[in-house]
Amino acid sequence: MKSKLILTAALLCVTLCVPLSVFSQSQDFEINGTVLVKYNGSAANVTIPEGVTSIEKAAFNSNKNLTSITIPSSVTSIGYQAFSGCTSLASVTIPSSVISIGEYAFANTAWLNNQPNGLVYAGKVLYRYKGTMPANTVINNIRADTIGIVDSAFSGCTGLVSVTIPSSVTSIGNEAFRECHSLTSVTIPSSVMSIGNRAFYFCRSLTSVTVDSHNSVFSSIDGVLFDKNMRTIIVYPMGKTATTYTIPSSVTSIGDYAFSVCRSLTSVTIPSSVTSIGDYAFSECKSLTSVAIPSSVTSIGNWAFFICDSLTSISIPSSITSIGSGAFYKCSRLTSVVIPSSVTAIGDQAFYECISLTSISIPSSVTAIGNGTFSECISLTSVTIPPSVTAIGDQAFYNCYRLTSVTIPSSVTAIGNRAFYRCNGLTSVTISSSVTSIRDGAFSFCSRLTSVTVDSRNPAYTSIDGVLFDKSIRTIIAYPAGKRAETYTIPSSVTSIGKWAFGYCTGLTSVTIPSSVTSIGDYAFSYCTGLTSVTIPSSVTSIGEWAFDNCIGLTSVVIPSSVTSIGNFAFSVCKSLTSVAIPSSVTSIGGSAFFLCDSLTSVTLSRQTQVGGGAFPTTARISYSD
Repeated sequence: MKSKLILTAALLCVTLCVPLSVFSQSQDFEINGTVLVKYNGSAANVTIPEGVTSIEKAAFNSNKNLTSITIPSSVTSIGYQAFSGCTSLASVTIPSSVISIGEYAFANTAWLNNQPNGLVYAGKVLYRYKGTMPANTVINNIRADTIGIVDSAFSGCTGLVSVTIPSSVTSIGNEAFRECHSLTSVTIPSSVMSIGNRAFYFCRSLTSVTVDSHNSVFSSIDGVLFDKNMRTIIVYPMGKTATTYTIPSSVTSIGDYAFSVCRSLTSVTIPSSVTSIGDYAFSECKSLTSVAIPSSVTSIGNWAFFICDSLTSISIPSSITSIGSGAFYKCSRLTSVVIPSSVTAIGDQAFYECISLTSISIPSSVTAIGNGTFSECISLTSVTIPPSVTAIGDQAFYNCYRLTSVTIPSSVTAIGNRAFYRCNGLTSVTISSSVTSIRDGAFSFCSRLTSVTVDSRNPAYTSIDGVLFDKSIRTIIAYPAGKRAETYTIPSSVTSIGKWAFGYCTGLTSVTIPSSVTSIGDYAFSYCTGLTSVTIPSSVTSIGEWAFDNCIGLTSVVIPSSVTSIGNFAFSVCKSLTSVAIPSSVTSIGGSAFFLCDSLTSVTLSRQTQVGGGAFPTTARISYSD
């Protein structure tokens, strides 16, 4: 019993001898395993617990109370923006165990602000070059014990012409030398085990990356960077002036950004050993006119040929199963492309703004057309959508204004937001019974479209006289812009005028809105330039954003006392509107609601109404009803 009392007393003594601040601080750390995820405390001086190996991104972000931080020797990495915005942080103790520090980890801290211009170190890691680097700078004094170069450490140092990386360095971070425009050559020592993404991106004078022959991870041939066994080509220097290049036959993968912005290259020979082309691999190779992809390649990465605007043709082999997002984005001279039946997926914006592309045949292996896939293909006159496709994405054929016909197969169940927006060549559209989702503005601004016809068996939609409604005729979805009628009466069953419903119906001079309607959607009458007057019934409670935008012929509008809100830009550019009376029921008027209504001279409204910035032209005389 006596021994128990002694032990209890001893434990109590130890407990009482530990400062309360230690207990309170330990409760302030969010730790997942050995990762410090977040610090929630308000202490000025903080010691991170021993055992933590990693400090997560933004863990201390914008902590204004923090003045000093002590990091234990168990920590090996500090994440992106970990201490960013800790404006009072002046003292930082970083052990030699830290080998990796994320970009902006100490941005906007007193510690960084107090560092002199030039090379700044955090422990044994070169954190960044601070200040503006003078022209023709040679860096040959990096500390001999430096083990890492942080992300973006020299990014934008356009004056850097030469750098000596010491043999102690094991890692070079992402974008470490990005946009070092004067850098002509780099030597990678045998110690370097990792090189981050885009480490030498847009170094436009760089002609050579040379790797020490004893390096166990990387190698180089003729100034081109590879992995050690030459399976992956990592960097072809942007400053090389050769117009052609043949990738070695050992290579199986073209790395992300490998040839990015190599603007002298007109032709690259890809061997049959290559199976994958990485993201941005040939992006902005503006002189590249043709490329033959061998039948060994199975995937083309995201943005792989982004803005290769000299590329006129591309042969996609039958081995390809997927084309990445933005793969041929803005390849403005690409006139034709054959997509083989092996392709099952075409990424978003894959052929965005390929303005010379005239036709495209989508194989029956493809099940979906992604968002913006053929958007802004202004020369596209025809497209074949196979019966395998079930979904047409948002803006899939946006502004393909020469597209004259398109057949939507019965397999399609969903048509995305503004999928055929401004397809001015289309005259009619037939919606099959399978379509259960049509997003806002799918057929808006199609100036020649006269009819949208829905299969009578469709469970979600219907049409009357070529006008598209939901099945119950509660919402009017699309009044074709090509209809030549000057007047239209909305059916009395309708309660909602959908987004873009009458967009660009320039021939309409009058629309009768029934008393059943309670809401007018965003852009509902946008660019109805022939509309001269509109009477909004007393059932309507809200007028959406841009609802009557650019109705330049509109001379008067009656807003009933049922309306409680008028959206941003609701009547913008209604240049013929001279006066408007806004009832006291309206509690809010959006910003720029009557923007550029140059003829508007008289506005009446309640003092209680909240008015957004720039709601009325400065020339308008405002009077109050109360």
